[in-house]
Amino acid sequence: MNYQTQDDDQTQDDARNTTQVKGTMGQMQQKAGEVASEVQQQVGELSQQAKEEAKSTFHAQKAVAAQELHGVAQALRQTGSQLREQDQTLFAQYSNRVADHVERASTYLEEHELDDLVFEAEDFARRQPELFIGGAFMLGLLAARFLKSSAPTRPETSLGQRPQSRARGLATYPTGSHFPAGTTPQPIPTARPRG
Repeated sequence: MNYQTQDDDQTQDDARNTTQVKGTMGQMQQKAGEVASEVQQQVGELSQQAKEEAKSTFHAQKAVAAQELHGVAQALRQTGSQLREQDQTLFAQYSNRVADHVERASTYLEEHELDDLVFEAEDFARRQPELFIGGAFMLGLLAARFLKSSAPTRPETSLGQRPQSRARGLATYPTGSHFPAGTTPQPIPTARPRG
C-alpha cells in the first residue's frame, strides 16, 4: 500500500509539472507572438520612412533633371537658329524637333510623380518588351561610359609611363624614381605565380 501512495504522489507531481510546463509554454508563445508583432510593426514603419525619403530625394532630383532638360532644349533651339542663319535649314529643323521632344520630356518629368513614372515604365515594358530591354541596355552603356569617364585617372610615373599591374607578373617602375642621365632604369622583378 505504501507503493500505491508513492505512485499516486508521483502521478500528482507529474500532472502539476505538466500543467506548469504547459503554462510556461503558453506564456512563451504569447510573448513570442507579441515580439514578432512588434518587429513587424517596426519594419513597416522603417519601410514607410524609407519610401518617403526616396520620394523626397526623387522629387528634388526630378526638379534638377527637368531644369537640365530645359537648358538642353534651349541650347538645341539656339543651335537651330544658328544653322538656319547659315542656310542649313534641314539640320535646323532636326535640331528644333529634338528640342521640342526634349522640352516635352522635361515638362512630363515636372508634372508627374514617381509612382506615375514607374507605372508608365511598367506599362511600356509590357507593351514593348524588346524596346524596353534595348533602352535599358542603352542606358546601361551610357551609365558605364559616364562612370568610366568620371573615374580618376591612374598617376603616371616620373618616366611618363603608367605603372603596370603586379598581379599580371609584369615589371614595374617605382613612382617618383629619378635616374641619373645616361642610365637605363631597371625594372623591379616581380614574383610570377607558379602553376
